[in-house]
Amino acid sequence: MNEDKNISILTKTNSEMLTFFTNRHKECTDNLEHYKTSLFELNIKLDELNKTKSIYSLNTSSKRDLFTPMPKDKTESGKESKIDEEIVALLNEQRLLSAKISEETSNLKFISRKMKLLKAAELSIKDLSLELEDTKSDLTSLEKETQSLRSELASAKQKNSTSDTITSSESEDSSKKLSEMRDEITKHGKNILKIDAFDKSYMSSMLDRKVKTKLNQSKSKLETVKFLISSDPKRAKQTINELLQDMDGINDDITYLLSKVLYNIDTKKPLMDMLEDFISAKKNAHSDCIIETDYKGLDTSSKTSYIAATSLIHLLDIFTENVFKHSHANRIIIKLSNDNNTLSAYVKDNGTGIPDDYMEKSPWYSSIHKANEIIYLLDGKLDIKGSHENGTLVTFSYPI
Repeated sequence: MNEDKNISILTKTNSEMLTFFTNRHKECTDNLEHYKTSLFELNIKLDELNKTKSIYSLNTSSKRDLFTPMPKDKTESGKESKIDEEIVALLNEQRLLSAKISEETSNLKFISRKMKLLKAAELSIKDLSLELEDTKSDLTSLEKETQSLRSELASAKQKNSTSDTITSSESEDSSKKLSEMRDEITKHGKNILKIDAFDKSYMSSMLDRKVKTKLNQSKSKLETVKFLISSDPKRAKQTINELLQDMDGINDDITYLLSKVLYNIDTKKPLMDMLEDFISAKKNAHSDCIIETDYKGLDTSSKTSYIAATSLIHLLDIFTENVFKHSHANRIIIKLSNDNNTLSAYVKDNGTGIPDDYMEKSPWYSSIHKANEIIYLLDGKLDIKGSHENGTLVTFSYPI
């Protein structure tokens, strides 16, 4: 299949690029360590020369008459000039080494970003390949079921050739419906694979930019502190304070990323408590928007399944965040009910509404497309209506 060939090409290309950047990373790391060592030894040599120069730079001798200053000895003057020449040469070499260190550091940062993205792409390709195999397997099973149904229809037609119970038109309608069903499953399967790959790539990029890059920067600062702690304690203390601030920033970034994957959902709690925690967090984050809830129709006596509960929180998060980001609403009404083991949700806002053709014109990776696929997997229904005058109304339901 073309899909297998494309996956193979992507895997090979990604592997070769990753190998190239890995070798380049090792080369840059070795160069950087060499330059840093050379610079450290050069700084020591400069320090020793400056101390030696200060001895030859004295204009008087303590052994001579203090009231009769004498010019410096010609030999000492010559040695001082030679030291000056060595210092100038070392300073030029120092500038060159500093430039090389800066260049290699920039190269390492660039290569690290590329390696992170390539590793994330490698994982996504593997997941995509596995999920593609599952989809192919499902399609094969569906084809076998379709073939079996066609055989049964053909057999029934032979046995009942004198009757009109199974007409040719009914057989065609059945085949058409099966074909449409297969096309629909394939379409949703591809959408789910693409959205899953996008989510993984997005999260990998965010982790690289918000966590990995900052950790590397902090590591560089720690190396600087190691050098400064003996030579410049004041500057070392200042750098440590900067590191502490960086750690606070990284912690905030990790908290933000955890919220993106709904890490704070506690599935050990009853559904009602989970909902209260979720709404309370939204109210704290968006105090300018009134959120009204009605759970009167929700059955709290029976336990809700893990998938049904987490999916409900995930869907409510998607639709409320869309309100906060796009609708400019200042009021949201959320109603939930459970009728014959079917969970139904009603989310209404007083914002600017949503276009009727949003699903066709919005990007395939948008959050509402994601919600649509989640509800499809749950065998549920989704309906979104909106206007500038009445805001947006979202209703969805699925069996629990």
